[in-house]
Amino acid sequence: MYFFFFASLLFLPALADSWPKQITLPTAQNVIDSVINIHHAVLEQDATVQAHTGGSLLAAFVDNTKIMAGIAKMHHANRQGFRRAKMAKTFSAKDSVRLIDTVLATGTSM
Repeated sequence: MYFFFFASLLFLPALADSWPKQITLPTAQNVIDSVINIHHAVLEQDATVQAHTGGSLLAAFVDNTKIMAGIAKMHHANRQGFRRAKMAKTFSAKDSVRLIDTVLATGTSM
């Protein structure tokens, strides 16, 4: 009888860890940061692709690995931005203008 009581105590940490936690919703600044992160990932990938010269099989493999890593970084930044934008609360008019200005600024600086 006591065995089951003590054995059930072993599951308390797992139960406490699985308890629902309060979720902090992203703000407009988080979404703006995501836009900037996407922009930096794209610029970094552009520089990697521009520096690609081809060459031997080994050099092409190394360069292609860098290119694929850049694509993965862009994809990660894009997914993170999408999740933040999807989960964010409704923005104020001022925050909406800041977001649009950031998107326009990153689009014209390329």
